[in-house]
Amino acid sequence: MSALPTDPGTLSSFPMDREVMSEIFGCARCHKIPNPDDYFIIEETGDSICSNCGKSADPQESRQKGPPHLLKSLLMNSKWECKYVKRGCHESVLGSDWARHVDLCKYSRAFCCKFYGCKHEGSTSEIAVDHLIGEHKAVPLQGLKTILCIPFDELLQKRRMLAMISWNDGHYLYCSEICDNTIYMWMWSIQELDYDDGKRAVYKLNLEANGETRNDSNANAGVSFIGPCLPYKFTASDVISDEDRMSIPLGPFMKQYLTLNIEGNKVFTVETFIKNRPSDFGSSVQFQKKEM
Repeated sequence: MSALPTDPGTLSSFPMDREVMSEIFGCARCHKIPNPDDYFIIEETGDSICSNCGKSADPQESRQKGPPHLLKSLLMNSKWECKYVKRGCHESVLGSDWARHVDLCKYSRAFCCKFYGCKHEGSTSEIAVDHLIGEHKAVPLQGLKTILCIPFDELLQKRRMLAMISWNDGHYLYCSEICDNTIYMWMWSIQELDYDDGKRAVYKLNLEANGETRNDSNANAGVSFIGPCLPYKFTASDVISDEDRMSIPLGPFMKQYLTLNIEGNKVFTVETFIKNRPSDFGSSVQFQKKEM
């Protein structure tokens, strides 16, 4: 990461001076502001040239090392747009604070939606939630106790269902997917994607011919679970991924399963209970069979 701004177009103190700033101090070839401690002046033209472009400069040109103090003073005492202005950050930051701001800016993290090959990027969890609801028809639900009715035939057809649960300023994503006679289910807090504790687990329910379920334990899940666990690793890239961290902390689920008859028109009912603090990740999921 650059310790100082390099794009004269991001100068926010005096927007009218951006062109002048670029003309005086910008590299004559790449038009970026060079590192004050590592740039050159072409004696014949007076143009500034950064060290990178200087590698391919005409050897016939006479160059001398550029004076660092004036350029550095202008950079440090002017206000600049954040590096992530296109993602939604509109703060103007002094050059002396620019590197720290960019490093801590909440817009620096990018969420990339991978739902059915989607390439959408969002800079905050709220944008990611809005995208899932708007584009992928995720269902926003409110309240401590949430009941989500999913037509089982629709689940069979779409293969994957998403539900957003908003509670106590927290956003929780429930997802279920069916493949052959196996239902895969998982849930996590989108706002905890940046909490990397290495815990990963997914739950599996096998629908046997006699209606009974088989529990599979995953000793490598990193947390104690009650209920069936999928024996392979699941990463956030299946639905939402963070460009820096891929671990998803999941909390314990208590589950009860009733026999699901995949013949006929049934409803898949999910009841979710979240404890008082979102960080507890305490949940209970029940599946019921209902006639429509």
